[in-house]
Amino acid sequence: MRCTSVTVERAVGMLVLGLAVLAGAQTSTQQGVTVQPHTGRIERGPKAILEKRMRSIRIPALAVDGMAAQDVFALLVRRARELDPAKRGVNLFYKCDQTSLMRAVSFSFKDLSLAEAMLYTCKACGLDYVVEDHAVIVFRKTNP
Repeated sequence: MRCTSVTVERAVGMLVLGLAVLAGAQTSTQQGVTVQPHTGRIERGPKAILEKRMRSIRIPALAVDGMAAQDVFALLVRRARELDPAKRGVNLFYKCDQTSLMRAVSFSFKDLSLAEAMLYTCKACGLDYVVEDHAVIVFRKTNP
């Protein structure tokens, strides 16, 4: 069997991913590849790229007091676009009723990733989010 440079490159890439799983890493150095720490499952593609972007965008500080959840999400999207080196940010869609988005949210934090800020905002108003291929979808939890 002939060994081509593509085959060797793929083998090296898989070795790096395997080592990342053993070390408990969440993300490899390759763009668009995510290694799940508990299962060792390798995810690739647009969803992995967006998840990586959400973890890499760091919001240095943010404080809101009694702001509607929808306004907080809009603020997070705006800050993400400003802080993203590529200036892309994230797309955000809602699959919940308007009353959930009008709940007042208050918090203050320093140095959180966009993913963490989204999680805490969602938890504060009984919502959750999922990362799809090209957008983040905020939805109402079925079991609060």
